[in-house]
Amino acid sequence: MVSSLMLKRRADELGARAAGDSWTPNKHLIIVYDVIYFVALVSVSILLLTAWLSPRIRRASTWFTALGTFIIGCSANLMLLGRQNGPPPSPGSRLCLTQAALIHASAILGGLYSASFILQAYMTLRLALNSRSNVPQKYIILLHAVPSASFVIAFVGFLMYGLANPTTPQRTPTGMYCHISSPGPREIAGGIALVSMLLLIIVEVLIIIALRRASGSLASLLQKDDHVSRDSLIRVIIFSIGPILAIVISCFQYLDTSGKETANVSILLATVPCFVVVVFGSQKDILQVWTACWHRVRDSTL
Repeated sequence: MVSSLMLKRRADELGARAAGDSWTPNKHLIIVYDVIYFVALVSVSILLLTAWLSPRIRRASTWFTALGTFIIGCSANLMLLGRQNGPPPSPGSRLCLTQAALIHASAILGGLYSASFILQAYMTLRLALNSRSNVPQKYIILLHAVPSASFVIAFVGFLMYGLANPTTPQRTPTGMYCHISSPGPREIAGGIALVSMLLLIIVEVLIIIALRRASGSLASLLQKDDHVSRDSLIRVIIFSIGPILAIVISCFQYLDTSGKETANVSILLATVPCFVVVVFGSQKDILQVWTACWHRVRDSTL
């Protein structure tokens, strides 16, 4: 999720450089972009509903909200559906402005909630190692309040900026989405994303250190504590590595300035929610619920 903003900023920069080229929106790439985001939207929604409705599945509150940010992000990127390959929306149009503000603000929300999720996982591990099972409620509230408040402030701020500068909300040369062409809002959002990424890396290192120090008692802890499992810890670490790898990949995009490369960066970004679905949708309890549902549907049709 932190990687979402970094890749999006890279796509915006490449799009601005390609504006003077002969590049025009490629409908085939736009279709791929839309299909991936639509599949990601449906997949994340199914994953969240499965965990929410099944009494057999237990997840941290920030797990739900962190994945929920992908629903907001996917929906935001699909807002221009049907208007991506024709004449661009007029600069400052309400649709273009709303999408641009929502995309930038949802990237901030996703970055901060990724950090909150990793931080809650670390606090849960530390408390479990000290024979305490629950994170204090005041910290849980704070983990939700900071990302949510930042999102609202950023979204309203970007809207006001777009209204005050009506020529800045524009469809990118790829035709895939609208962004705020001025560097100011992107730099602000990028700065927040970098802080979130730094916090995520620090907490990930702390988790690894805690696991190494507790290696002797970790086996017994995993057996007796329902809040901590080896599988969940591994997936949390994989989840936190994903955004970092995506940022490294995005750095290589600076070697190319073509419009096609801009579209490829946007498509690469669209696969990030799918990666998260694979990481968390392949957990044993999730698969057991889906398998049971499949058997019930199959038996009812026989």
